[in-house]
Amino acid sequence: MQRRISILIIAVLMMNMLLGATAGAVGNHRQSLSEPVATASMPLNTGNMLLSKGLLAAISSAPTTYSPTGTAVPVTTKLEVKFGNNKVRTNGQKTFTISRQVSGYTEKMDVTVTQATYTNSMILTPPTNLQYGSKYTITIPAGTFIVGETRGVNSSAISWSFTTANAATTALTATTFSPVNGSNSANVNTKPVITFNRNVNINRSVTNGGITLKKSSNNASVPITVTASGNQVTITPSSLLESGTGYYVEIPSNSIYDAQNSSIYYAGLTGTNRWSFQTAGVDKTAPVLQKATMQSNTTIRLLYNERLDTSYSLYTSSFKVTVNGEERRISSAYTSGDSVYVYLETGVAVGQNIRISYTSGSVRPIQDLAGNAAAAFSDREVTNGIDSVLPKPEEGYISGSTLTLRFSESLKDVSTHAYQQFKVTAGNQTKGINRISRSGAYVYLYLSSGVSNGDVVQVSYTPGSYPLQDYRGQNIAAFSDYFVRNYNDNKAPEFTKVEGSGSKIIITYNEALRSTSIPMKSQYSVLVNNSPVYVTGIEVVTNQVILTLASSFSKDQNVTLSYVSASGGIADLNGNLAGYINLQPVSYNMVAEGIRSAVIRGDTITITYNVPLRSGSSASANQFSVNVDQSNRTVQSVSISGDTITLKLGTSVNAGQVVDLSYMPGSAPLYDSSGKALQAYSRISVQNLTAGSPGASTGNASLPSFMTVFPSSDFDLNGYLLNLNTAQVREGLSLNKQQNIRKYNIDEAKLQEAFQFLINGNALNKKLVFEVPNTDKVAEVSWPLSAIVNMYGLGKTGSIAVRHQNVMYELPIEKIPYPEISRSLLVNNLNSAYITIQIEPMDRVQLPTQNYSNGVTVTPNGDPVQISVYAYNGTSTQDAVDVSHSGRVHFRVVNPGVSNPIAETQISLIKYNLSSRSSSFVPAKVTNSGNYVIFNGKIGGNIIVGPALGYSYFSDTRNHWASANINNLAGKLIIDGRQGSQFEPNSNITRAEFAVFIAKGLGLEGDEASARRFPDVPTGTTGAYIGAATKAGIIAGNMDGTFKPNSHITREQMSLMLVRAMAYAGQDISLDGLTSAQLLGRFKDNGKIQSKETVAKAVKEGIIQGVSIDTFQPQGNATRAQAAAMLKRVLEKLNYI
Repeated sequence: MQRRISILIIAVLMMNMLLGATAGAVGNHRQSLSEPVATASMPLNTGNMLLSKGLLAAISSAPTTYSPTGTAVPVTTKLEVKFGNNKVRTNGQKTFTISRQVSGYTEKMDVTVTQATYTNSMILTPPTNLQYGSKYTITIPAGTFIVGETRGVNSSAISWSFTTANAATTALTATTFSPVNGSNSANVNTKPVITFNRNVNINRSVTNGGITLKKSSNNASVPITVTASGNQVTITPSSLLESGTGYYVEIPSNSIYDAQNSSIYYAGLTGTNRWSFQTAGVDKTAPVLQKATMQSNTTIRLLYNERLDTSYSLYTSSFKVTVNGEERRISSAYTSGDSVYVYLETGVAVGQNIRISYTSGSVRPIQDLAGNAAAAFSDREVTNGIDSVLPKPEEGYISGSTLTLRFSESLKDVSTHAYQQFKVTAGNQTKGINRISRSGAYVYLYLSSGVSNGDVVQVSYTPGSYPLQDYRGQNIAAFSDYFVRNYNDNKAPEFTKVEGSGSKIIITYNEALRSTSIPMKSQYSVLVNNSPVYVTGIEVVTNQVILTLASSFSKDQNVTLSYVSASGGIADLNGNLAGYINLQPVSYNMVAEGIRSAVIRGDTITITYNVPLRSGSSASANQFSVNVDQSNRTVQSVSISGDTITLKLGTSVNAGQVVDLSYMPGSAPLYDSSGKALQAYSRISVQNLTAGSPGASTGNASLPSFMTVFPSSDFDLNGYLLNLNTAQVREGLSLNKQQNIRKYNIDEAKLQEAFQFLINGNALNKKLVFEVPNTDKVAEVSWPLSAIVNMYGLGKTGSIAVRHQNVMYELPIEKIPYPEISRSLLVNNLNSAYITIQIEPMDRVQLPTQNYSNGVTVTPNGDPVQISVYAYNGTSTQDAVDVSHSGRVHFRVVNPGVSNPIAETQISLIKYNLSSRSSSFVPAKVTNSGNYVIFNGKIGGNIIVGPALGYSYFSDTRNHWASANINNLAGKLIIDGRQGSQFEPNSNITRAEFAVFIAKGLGLEGDEASARRFPDVPTGTTGAYIGAATKAGIIAGNMDGTFKPNSHITREQMSLMLVRAMAYAGQDISLDGLTSAQLLGRFKDNGKIQSKETVAKAVKEGIIQGVSIDTFQPQGNATRAQAAAMLKRVLEKLNYI
């Protein structure tokens, strides 16, 4: 067709020359590019060039599509003009008109548009938001646009109309108030905020819209400024509010109106319907000293019960320190957080008697943030033990693949082999350690890979042949499961359980908490039989929050806990705030301060504390008392190791017997590693995990008879296999009730024994696999949650897995949402609950058609499976509830052999959505192992997944340099063509296209809600993937709040997105001591790079390089082929393909 048009144009030009060359054909032709183009209806005899000009206009200058059109158009719709496949730009700065019909007259607005570079379509932005129920007309003069890059022509005049949808008629309502109505602990610097069900504006004809903030005592108005942004109205007082004072807000009925429909007003607040709150009263309570310990051999730490004033250093003359009765000189003293640190000029030795006195004065006293001075004290004993004096980690953090430990004192140089004495876990997986180094008091462990967002990172150290030593030559003591800060973590700590008894409540989270983030007591609400009980004390210990109540509660009372999250409240080590807790039932369980769990198996009681106990401690059996079914049972021996106390009884207990435990310190109390004496406790409940008959014990590391070693060659995985005798079998229907199947229930006692074997044997891979016979149609295995909860409660990690034929699904026990299950099943505990894993093969004929017309064909390589996880209580399987879960799926696919092997580049895991008839990529490591291709993929939620072969046949990439990269990613449904069977490898890639490519490559689920923050992002699949990338922190948009999806992405923007994608997947890039200047210095245009450190990471990692040896071109564009090559490098580094 194009060839015929070209011949026609040439013929017309020749005819024009014959009819009258004297008219100046050449000159007119050159001028036509800037003159208005004649339409095809103009007469031929007006000039020899008018025919050719009209013909060109008819061919390319009229728009092929413009949108929106018709009626019921959403007010958020963008205005767009397209000229077929031709690119377009503005002819300089131009103006178009948008007209609106309003009550019989026309409201016109002229809008300037400038687009200097060519783009696929023109996006026109109205000067104000579109209004509901209005008819709009867009008028664009001829010559506004230049159409076509190669031989651009002026656009013809354009005009079209559309009508927006009618506004919602629902009332404008307030959804939340902050501070909440009736609250009594608001900060004096609070700015009241009211949130509505849609965007609002303020009536500016009245000052502050008539909104007032008044004191409750005398109705006096407080000077304020009122602003509206989005769906929120903020009231900003001109000065701080008064403490301990009541306030209320009144809003007239004509004050706040719908931003899209000015006829809809908020009903307002007045009289008894007003919004009121009270500020917190003045703190008049002095800080109280909690304990005094040796932080190091030269530093005394005084710990108080609240944060202290740190605006000045303390006078050393306010303190007196004696060592074995002799006074020591003090070099300095200062406050930090909730502690005072007193530094001695000369160090002390372990075991010496240290005492400290403090004299309070009017100048530079120890005082809290409210100015309340701490009381003086005299001859306070300072805890001085091995664990308090010897250097130990004071903090730890991991960034990229480097883990840093800071000790309290400088260390000697370390051996290059010393890293072998460390163990690092992240996300409950052991990380490889490549090497170790030291600098002063810092030790650096270099891991084989980085950690993921949300991973809980712990490090343990056991001295061996290459012990760490302080500068005096003393060996550093062992430590285990020391929490370190994950700088890549932006996930909130997850609430797992709450229990308590007497006046104590213990709240447990899934990770360590920041001990300096102590919330206000009023942020907690405890109801006992619906009556409030005040919280008088808060302590944060590792991953637990311990509340002390003003009064005690009993087992028969109904107790609930609520917590309001706010800045300065409970947070993990990286500062991520914990979420709200709302009326969570408190499980009654006798608790003791510092104890994490107490269990008994046979004749052995194991008591696990939150922190390690003092090394070398010994205890007497007389300090402990054990009752079994209300009768005393003899304690024969006591041993202490790390954070665990083990009691051996004279005789074993039976399954089902009730056991309680008491501890009396006496004259020789036990201490934790910080020197704090263990508190006495009385008759706390001990969980009885004894299985079988009296005397049954699993306290050995020999392999139980019902377990065998899992064959690692099957899936390149290690673990242990439970035989069929560990489960009871019953008949039933599959989850979709389509077929009769055999259901397997794992025996609780045997599962307890299996877990105990893993613990006692220190198994590196705590994976238990149950294999369903190949003859079964469906694999459905139910696991008793009581045994799993106990394993998790001991602080152990591991996973349960179900294998059926060539598929296995593995579920880590720490990823199971226990609170969610408890709430869904409406139970207080999970002692009778089961979690079920079902693997059901699916017939491939049910899958969406995979023969695409866009140059890609994907064919299932065998039948996929549907993986489902649900829970039920007791025997009520008919009341089962779905469980949100995150685990790993493992597939084995037979490789046809050497003659026709399956290429790893052609095969991938694909998930299928039957409702939307769509398919998408699942990130998975693919390896060839003997006669099989093995997949190891990460999935979340119930899913249909299976291996598939993908092929692409783009007509324009066959001889292209990037054809292998393009075909690889396209066959995995990560990237796609632009039109038909063309990929357009040499065309510049847009921001939307690249965001979609990355989201698909990471296996992200579409999220249209997150895309709504960008007004210029379209709805549909593209918008959903842009939203997913936004939610993952990969894209952030522009400073004006837009995303500009159709703009070409720059090389710097691409670098940022790829580095963020690797960070999201858990692989932070480190510069390894280099600076961005060193890495980017060879580029003469490096001064134009804005995000230098991130671009330097991309260059160092080989993701992106310069366009030449000395030029980077940060603002240059990248082609679709270059984007595919870069994305493939990233996915390979992540082991996602």
